[in-house]
Amino acid sequence: MNTWNKSVAILAISLLIALSLCGQLSCGQEDPVKHVLVLNSYHKGFAQTDAIVDGVESVLKPEENDIELRIEYMDSKSTKYDSSYKEKLYELYKYKYSNQTFDLIISSDDNAFNFLREYHQDLFSGTPVVFCGVNNLKAPALVDPEEFTGIIELQSIKETIDLGLKLHPETKQVVFVVDNTPTGEYLWSQIQENFKYYEDVRMTRVDESLSLEQIEAEVSKLSDDTIVLFGTYNHDKSGRYYSYGEAAARISGASARPMYGYSVQVLPYGIVGGKLFGGFYHGQVAAELAKRILAGEAVQDIPVITEPQTQTMFDYTQMQRWGIKESDLPKDSIIVNKPYSFYGENKMLIWGAIIVIVFQVFIIITLLVNRSRRNAAEDELRASEARFRTIFDSINDAVLIHDIETGAILDINNTACDMYGYPREELRRQGVQTISMGEAPYDQEDATRWMKKAAAEEPQVFEWRAKHKSGHLFWVEVSIRSAVVGGHNRLLVVAREISERKAAEKELQERATALERSNKELEQFAYVASHDLQEPLRMVSSYMQLLSRRYKGKLDSDADDFIGFAVDGVKRMQTLIHDLLVYSRVGTHCKPFEPTKCEDVLEQALSNLKVTISDSGAVVTHDALPTVAADDTQLVQLFQNLISNAIKFHDGAAPRVHIAAEQKDGNWLFSVADNGIGIDPKFFKRIFVIFQRLHGIDEYSGTGIGLSVCKKIVERHDGRMWVESEQGKGTTFYFTIPVKGGVQT
Repeated sequence: MNTWNKSVAILAISLLIALSLCGQLSCGQEDPVKHVLVLNSYHKGFAQTDAIVDGVESVLKPEENDIELRIEYMDSKSTKYDSSYKEKLYELYKYKYSNQTFDLIISSDDNAFNFLREYHQDLFSGTPVVFCGVNNLKAPALVDPEEFTGIIELQSIKETIDLGLKLHPETKQVVFVVDNTPTGEYLWSQIQENFKYYEDVRMTRVDESLSLEQIEAEVSKLSDDTIVLFGTYNHDKSGRYYSYGEAAARISGASARPMYGYSVQVLPYGIVGGKLFGGFYHGQVAAELAKRILAGEAVQDIPVITEPQTQTMFDYTQMQRWGIKESDLPKDSIIVNKPYSFYGENKMLIWGAIIVIVFQVFIIITLLVNRSRRNAAEDELRASEARFRTIFDSINDAVLIHDIETGAILDINNTACDMYGYPREELRRQGVQTISMGEAPYDQEDATRWMKKAAAEEPQVFEWRAKHKSGHLFWVEVSIRSAVVGGHNRLLVVAREISERKAAEKELQERATALERSNKELEQFAYVASHDLQEPLRMVSSYMQLLSRRYKGKLDSDADDFIGFAVDGVKRMQTLIHDLLVYSRVGTHCKPFEPTKCEDVLEQALSNLKVTISDSGAVVTHDALPTVAADDTQLVQLFQNLISNAIKFHDGAAPRVHIAAEQKDGNWLFSVADNGIGIDPKFFKRIFVIFQRLHGIDEYSGTGIGLSVCKKIVERHDGRMWVESEQGKGTTFYFTIPVKGGVQT
């Protein structure tokens, strides 16, 4: 018997050694590191978000599975999440990750999901996405199934209501605490779908129209036939933010009746319990899907999970408070905060001791087997450090590695030494003050401020006045971000000399200033010239008309023709000078922009053209027009010129003109369409040039300045103008005006 036992022991030890050796061999064939981004809708510290992240980490186990996990927080719960904030997030992520490729993205909650729907192709093209916490049953139909899969957030609402009614059969009223956030509205829609099952129970909703103090007062007066169900309450009517825990704890503490809920995150804060949704488990399920994709399974082969992932859970403390017996609970219930028995505590200790002993034996065997592996790893590390130094010293930009706490220079590359004029060791001893201009805003204090921002995971890029050892100053563009170097958190500073670029920028700015001054002087000259020409031209016109009246028919026929030609020429000259004066006034005689109703502007333009519209039989229609920041007088002139042209250039059929507007890409896009003679595309640019005409004066009247004035008005409003047309098929003129200062329709 003893011999048999010895044989078994020897065999067991041999198997352990063989398994360790296999582990050593497989270690040398490990897959490359996987890069996974976790994009959270809300901020770190938000209970649901933290629970999801913990669940993801518990499954992926980054350190064990060679997974580099990057965690991003969009902070859209406590920060106003509008288009401006979303664009800033887009720019931030584009900057941070433009040179990095992820193997997979996990998103939590709706804002992150919708952000990826909008920017996925631009920021993370081709990267598979696993979403979770999405409160939208239509989500699977909104995304590409070849790139997106995940899990829908669903609560067991009816089951929780049933639990409350079963444990409190006297209940005649259920008070729901649900705010008007997107999450709250989605939850409330699910709750309302279940009202049909409880026709004898009065359902009441409390939202952020009441302050938290008012809600506490209300629930403190509830009658004995009422229970409370807590959903979401993140903001009160004043805009103050509350965490789930804070709001739930205060309402539960004040409530005269038991409060139930739908989320595990709220369980520690005073709810009795319910059929609860847990962010931790939700994150685990999402991570399991992620592991399948990282292992090579196609995204389209993994369907979106749409079944509720909930557990029946209760808080023992609240059960005691409200006199609820454990025997009244469903059989599969989980009870937290329940006191453990002495046996249970000792049982865990015994099993823990056994596990520790087994683990220690395993560690001893592993240490013996892995000694050679460690030596090989150290050799590889030395070789890697040598490669790093070669690359580090070959970079064309100056690179400095700083201590993240003190700001001291720890290492520099050869380019930095050449740029600042110091030997390596001497440069390492210098402070930022020494190698900078040394005066605000380029001194030690300013540099420390930039470094603190970078140390807080906010990469910084800025221009800086640096100083060479010889004392001369030069411009550099500095990029600072935190990075792990040699296993330690450091500040990585990259400086690129931009003295030539700054000189070029200065020269360009000076030229732009000179050009702007020249344009203003030219506009003023055109205005003065056209204005001063009016008086002598009026005199010539008066005398030519006097000659025509006094001597017409008294001289020969040639003289009458000559006088007629002269009178017509003077009239055309007056028209040209008048139009030139109008053109110059666009830039010199103008009003500041104010909120302007385009409906009123169009009405004024149509009133000015009333006779022309009536005589031509034209029909002018329009859609709803917005309110914009503009010069109302110039907008009247703009609409009047375009409508007048549309009526003038027609081929006999009654003119029809339609004005429309739509918001697009941050601008209001206006269109003026007609059924006129159309324009050959080859003349599209020419028609906007001052005094350029496509027809003779005997065909259509005018000087050819109207569209030039229109284009100049639009450009003054920071817009652009263009035309689309085919000869004989009508014309549509388009122009844009930016949506400014919050002015909307």
